[in-house]
Amino acid sequence: MASGEFLAFVDADDLWAPDKIEQQLRALEKGGPNAGFAYCWTATIDAASTVLTLDQRPSFEGQVLRGLCAHNFVGNGSSMLVRRSLFDAIGGFDTGLRAQGAEGCEDYLFCLEAAERAQFRVVPRFLLGYRQLPTSMARNGPRMQRSLRIVLDRMRARHPEYRPETDRCFRGITWWLVRRALRAGQVADAWHMTNELPSRDRRWLLQSMAAYLRTRVPGLPTRREPTVSTPPHPPHFALLAEVEDHDTLPEDVSALAVRLPPSRTLPPSRPELRHELIDG
Repeated sequence: MASGEFLAFVDADDLWAPDKIEQQLRALEKGGPNAGFAYCWTATIDAASTVLTLDQRPSFEGQVLRGLCAHNFVGNGSSMLVRRSLFDAIGGFDTGLRAQGAEGCEDYLFCLEAAERAQFRVVPRFLLGYRQLPTSMARNGPRMQRSLRIVLDRMRARHPEYRPETDRCFRGITWWLVRRALRAGQVADAWHMTNELPSRDRRWLLQSMAAYLRTRVPGLPTRREPTVSTPPHPPHFALLAEVEDHDTLPEDVSALAVRLPPSRTLPPSRPELRHELIDG
């Protein structure tokens, strides 16, 4: 077990920019002793480490529990850097979810419990490459939804004033899980997860599902043909480090491909970008 003052974690498939930890340490130092948790922006990447999306740019700092109850803006465990004292106060990642057959939201639960105890700081740069693979579409959506329900029920019990926020979070993540299940052809899972919502939210989600399917299934009536913009040469995640101000990066990856021309070829894997654990 690491024994340093700061801890960071990364999934085996994800990538860190070389200066991720340095910038997060700087953010925590600037925030003072009450700042115990730093996160960064996340770029979604594919198997070749090329950038797919840059659309999540959260700015939550300070006391963030209310905002975090409404939306998991941290995203995943590979984004975080925490003080070890905070990690120990929480007791690490909860293993009880797995024991209940509801693993999947351990990172989110950890973030929520960190927000109960410490202030957050954000580094507004895309320092994490979160890899999405075709096989990830087949993950167990109902199990993830069950995990989310347990985590949010725990928050509602401790913070009933944030009930509207937790309801919004459950609805939003359920819709994301339903879309993921539909892409993987898991219609039964999508239907099951829809039925877990209150009737009012279920009607909204069914309407959203119908609109979504019209853009995905040939032959279904649609008001307009969907347009898919795919950059001819998607930029490699490592090229983001060459941009000083990430606020100016376009959300449209097609435009990003123009901003970062593919004149240089980079290998699909950059081992120096990946770290297993930081013992700060």
